Amino acid sequence: MRGIGPEAADKSGTGRIGYLDCFSGIAGDMLLGAIIDAGLDPASLRAGLASLKVSGFSLQVKDVTRAGVGGTRVEVVTDEPQSARRLGDILALLEASSLSAAVRDRAEAVFTALARAEARVHRCSVEQVHFHEVGALDAIVDVVGAAVGLAALGIEHLYCSSLPVAPGTVHNAHGELPLPAPATLELLRQFPLRSGPHGAELVTPTGAAMLAAWATPAPDWPAMVLEAVGYGAGSRDLPTPNLVRLAVGRPNFGDREVSAAGPWIRDQAVLTEANLDDVTPQAVAYLVETMLEGGALDAWATPIVMKKGRPGVTLTALTMESQAGDVADILFREGATPGLRQFSVRRFRLPVEEVLVPVGDKEVRVKRVRGKGGFLRVWAEYEDCREVARETGTPLARVLAAACQAASEG
Repeated sequence: MRGIGPEAADKSGTGRIGYLDCFSGIAGDMLLGAIIDAGLDPASLRAGLASLKVSGFSLQVKDVTRAGVGGTRVEVVTDEPQSARRLGDILALLEASSLSAAVRDRAEAVFTALARAEARVHRCSVEQVHFHEVGALDAIVDVVGAAVGLAALGIEHLYCSSLPVAPGTVHNAHGELPLPAPATLELLRQFPLRSGPHGAELVTPTGAAMLAAWATPAPDWPAMVLEAVGYGAGSRDLPTPNLVRLAVGRPNFGDREVSAAGPWIRDQAVLTEANLDDVTPQAVAYLVETMLEGGALDAWATPIVMKKGRPGVTLTALTMESQAGDVADILFREGATPGLRQFSVRRFRLPVEEVLVPVGDKEVRVKRVRGKGGFLRVWAEYEDCREVARETGTPLARVLAAACQAASEG
């Protein structure tokens, strides 16, 4: 194995980025193998997985070659057959764990995205979806393990290449299904696809759900200072190396267009907007909330004057490319609008770190942004501080101040 370890990640001062080169597709076990190959200590991974508080599985990690290229193969071996689980079962399992909030949120996002895709495919509610293969313990370990590994390596955001898909069939609990599997194709909306070898399922539902929840499609490699490369191996031998490649590095602050004013990360996003009239304030609030729940990075409403002097409102959402379709669906469904507009925009942002800091004998999440000359901003998660204030009787303002002070000193 080669690359960076968690200790280096903790001292970096900025969030790392990862680029997934999916030349042979992606699956949950392949991504986990690539993270280990990029430098994650398997012992640290096993310690993190112990936070799940479940038994009945073991983790096997070994070096393999695929078409002459070396990589890491991870297999989750379970003691007995697994029964189907619902989304609520998996969320309850994650909630009962002692995983960090950031890791738990990452894992929950994967299974929530998958449940929504399955619900669209099977024309049922999210609560009715049964996870079969993806709800099994090995898939849960793949997702949680990858979330643990990304956090340990300090990877703040993932980008991914185009994805290979091809015609054929695959057998699962529902019978013989076309390739790409229906849920996989739902999850890959807005992701660039290309032709792959006939009959090969190179992008699995678990892999697609990880991309939908965590990654931004990127036809070109992001500007980065490369620090590590890892290869995660699939189970089969193919004519081409059955591997996914993970490149890990720091955002390239040497790009003069970006770094002249500060250490910014530059990426592409989408603005979706629609003009609405004859809409109540309650409906506007509901739409903004629903768009945020549907994957928008931000959403807002702007009062406007429409034709014939009628008051109206412009609803706007900022999303990554992969979520733009979901937000458009929400506006069409809930906004009673016959049309909307979408614009590709260039986004500049500073890397945001999330750390746990002690406040008394409790811990709260704090986010901090670094810029030239030190921290530009530090802010504590309101929900965490509210819980501490209620449990301890400490004034909320004092809890917020203590958390920010601790994060500034860390």
